[in-house]
Amino acid sequence: MLDIKLIREDPAAVERALATRGAAVSLAPVLAVDTDRRRLVTEAEELKAVRNRASEAIGQAKRRSEDAQAAMAQMREVSDRIKELDALVKEADARLEALLLEIPNLPHASVPVGRSADDNVEVRRCSTSRSARRSASSTSIGRARSPRRVSR
Repeated sequence: MLDIKLIREDPAAVERALATRGAAVSLAPVLAVDTDRRRLVTEAEELKAVRNRASEAIGQAKRRSEDAQAAMAQMREVSDRIKELDALVKEADARLEALLLEIPNLPHASVPVGRSADDNVEVRRCSTSRSARRSASSTSIGRARSPRRVSR
């Protein structure tokens, strides 16, 4: 799975790299979900900061024996909104992950550009050809590799 930071920093380069692989992928939906998710996270974090400051103020008001019911009611509303935002962030995370899982990995820079495996360049051949393998009989190979029999 690609890192969202890479996509966020240079989406054009990611799309070009995916095009060399033969994948026509649009990153616009990924970026839209990411932007929406980041906005929700920011709003939730700001409300959490407000809730923390208000909790401190409510605690001080209670220590001074002042009435803090209005502030507590307002913080209940803020807490409900935070719960809603956290649920929306969780949904956005799931959508973002689903979109990122659909994007193939980027090819390495050394990989030649081509439409299929037939366009690949052969660098070296590691095994022998089939005709060379057929020339040796299976019995001669078996005798050469079999362990010595030990009589008991």
